[in-house]
Amino acid sequence: MQLFSVHAFVCKDRQLKQVPLAFAVMSRRRRKDYKRVLKALLAALPQQPRVRGGLRAVVSDFEAAIWSAVRAVLPGVAPIEAVLSTLAQCAGCWSTSGLHCR
Repeated sequence: MQLFSVHAFVCKDRQLKQVPLAFAVMSRRRRKDYKRVLKALLAALPQQPRVRGGLRAVVSDFEAAIWSAVRAVLPGVAPIEAVLSTLAQCAGCWSTSGLHCR
């Protein structure tokens, strides 16, 4: 069993915060399972997400099935293959990855 979670980075008052949006309990970690979860999450939205600047990147630990599913369901979104805790500790990573707060 795995708890798969989706979070967003939100910028307010020049502070970048990570906010949980959805959780899914998964029994397997295959590409088709991640695709099914991502598609279900997108289908559950009343409309396509309208984010200033659009969805530009996905951050996750490295698992080939996740990245393959992201590329298939969200074409054009760049994967950032890094663990969140490492990214959070590296101030320079935010600006180089395009996730800095304006």
